[in-house]
Amino acid sequence: MERLFTESFLVNSDAAILRLKGFIDSTNASKLKDAIENVMREKRFKIVLDFKKIEYVSSAGWGVLIGHIRDIRENNGDMVLSGMIQSVKSIYILMELDQLFKVSETLIEALRLIGKQESDIQKPNKSEQIIVQEVADIKQEAEQKQNSQVEKQEKKLITKVRSLEDAIESIIAEKPLISLKLLSQELRKIEHGAWRIGWFQLKRELKRLSLNSVKDRLYYAFLKAKEGK
Repeated sequence: MERLFTESFLVNSDAAILRLKGFIDSTNASKLKDAIENVMREKRFKIVLDFKKIEYVSSAGWGVLIGHIRDIRENNGDMVLSGMIQSVKSIYILMELDQLFKVSETLIEALRLIGKQESDIQKPNKSEQIIVQEVADIKQEAEQKQNSQVEKQEKKLITKVRSLEDAIESIIAEKPLISLKLLSQELRKIEHGAWRIGWFQLKRELKRLSLNSVKDRLYYAFLKAKEGK
């Protein structure tokens, strides 16, 4: 597994942003634990974890977060997970962690969830200027995303009939935890080619594409998300 890189940025006197990069597994989860405890020792209990560049989180990594959330909230703080890619977010939802942690799409939104704003980030030194610029980039990216949303929907509606293989892979990449019943319903939609196939044929196709198990589908979605970064 790739190493885990962490970098902290201070927000006022009681908050911090932890920027993470790489993978989080049993071999490096202690590094995440140390990073969280370092800011907690400074009495910073409002913590944003920037997951934008995290490509995988194992149960050991989630365990570190679960192990600290109680102490954080007992000190009138909170922890927000920001910018998770789809494959990481799918596991987060599968483990029902959405009942425990707040999430956000952007750092700006995450800061607001802990009662802060981008101007609260302490006067940056050379390295901290990176995150200030990133906040500006995210704001611009959010505006562009909003403007292009309608265009994307229109393109979906005029998509030509595609192959069954392409349709299945496209749906799995976006919804790796989809049930076979819902997958069959999705395939019937015009944008996916209006495929009407039986349960046994669908099972055969999934097996042929090596997407027969939930684990296979999650891994496929992870790879596709990684390609799109």
